[in-house]
Amino acid sequence: MRNDGVVYFLLSALLLAFAQFSEANAQGRTAVAVGAVELSPSAQGVAIPGFADTLRNEIQVALEGTGLFSVPGANSTEINAMLSELARTGRTAPRSVAAQYVYAVRVETLTLSDDMRVAPQMNTHDLVTTRGAIALQISVISPSTGSIVRVPIEATYRPAPAMRDAMVTRGSHAVNRASLNRNSTDAQAFQALARAAAARLAGRILENNNAVQIIDIADSRVFINRGEDAGYAVGDTLSVRTRGRELRDPITGERLGDTGGDVGRIRLTEVRARLSVGVIEEGADQISTGALVRRPRTDGS
Repeated sequence: MRNDGVVYFLLSALLLAFAQFSEANAQGRTAVAVGAVELSPSAQGVAIPGFADTLRNEIQVALEGTGLFSVPGANSTEINAMLSELARTGRTAPRSVAAQYVYAVRVETLTLSDDMRVAPQMNTHDLVTTRGAIALQISVISPSTGSIVRVPIEATYRPAPAMRDAMVTRGSHAVNRASLNRNSTDAQAFQALARAAAARLAGRILENNNAVQIIDIADSRVFINRGEDAGYAVGDTLSVRTRGRELRDPITGERLGDTGGDVGRIRLTEVRARLSVGVIEEGADQISTGALVRRPRTDGS
């Protein structure tokens, strides 16, 4: 019994220490709250029920995944009320909430459709090609200062074509018809598109806070230290920059960029979870290991 008591005491102490460490670690991160997602009228006509909540959840997970933020997901009543009041009055100083920043997300455009045609040499199936795209306008609001920064995010969803049972048949054969295009109702496809948009946002944040760079060059291939988890995709074109003096916001500490300049361009040909491979399209004689890379910005910055 005595030894059991000692073991119990030690386990309790270890668990308490771990809990305190976890709490301290979370406290060291920036607290960010995500408000309810707003859909534009055109997006409302495309989205399936629950898509706004799905997108919000994916953004929360992606922000947590950067390791830079703690994201309270519960009790969003005050957050949503603050955002509604801000939209109603147009004030730039919203009410205080228990977060250092609030992300207000609006879906500007949304498309997700299935293009179906009779599968070649398969009488009972359709060949379905799904295409999706989303454009977000994210307002990053500081409840303490009332400052607002707007960040545009765009993402696409292009899975490989899939075989499905024919939608239109005559007897046991698919009807030989023209291609049919219709809005998708596949919940998994909508979640994948939401996840792609959230990954783009996380990638944008990581680019601003941690250098994305070429970590190796082998023959004509270049390797960078970002992948699918940060929203990169095959076909992305990236600018390659020389290293310059780092520039940070004197108030928030956010990395704003550096004094370097563009020297070339690469295009991604393979994307893994945390690693991407590309080929050099411009500036082969100036690109070297350690060079910085970044995606072209849709806001012109």
